Amino acid sequence: MTSDYFIVPMFPDYFSMMATESLASILSQWAAWAKQGRALPILREATYPFPDKTPKFLGTIIQNYRVKQGTKPSAAFKTWIDAIGIASKKKLVPVLKENDMLLPIELYRKIRRTQFDQISLFPDEALGKPILQMPDFNSLIALSQKHKAPIFDLTDAQLERDGIVLKQTKESMRRFRELYSEGADRIMTLVENA
Repeated sequence: MTSDYFIVPMFPDYFSMMATESLASILSQWAAWAKQGRALPILREATYPFPDKTPKFLGTIIQNYRVKQGTKPSAAFKTWIDAIGIASKKKLVPVLKENDMLLPIELYRKIRRTQFDQISLFPDEALGKPILQMPDFNSLIALSQKHKAPIFDLTDAQLERDGIVLKQTKESMRRFRELYSEGADRIMTLVENA
């Protein structure tokens, strides 16, 4: 409870959906403890005092799923991504609101304007959407680890491919770089405007 912001990583599956409920419960308890902790003289007057701040939720990141037709999550993963969004809105967001762990809702809507084609007229709708969806890297992750390089910085020689396979792999690398860049931009927008 001493950070400025936090992000919740998720995998599109049943366990992450259920984790939103667990997280809602535990964040509420942590917030209550932090409130009490800030009031304790021993923590206020310590060499490194307990900070008088409440961390703000930046959003969720959905990661490591299979794609269909190049960019969209496969149907099975899309089902879980949608379920996580609903669980986040219904279970997690109300607890975050109660404990002053949200930024102004307009900021969440602002970062979604470039990510989604249509924004709901309901402000809370943006809170159920992830700030980043990062699909599975497939074989790129193994090459990245082998060569100790980010996946989007692998050279043609390190990719160990040629022809159409090399071209498709480089297109995947470009998309991953773009996704990371968009995610970083969204996070910076939230933090800089908080």
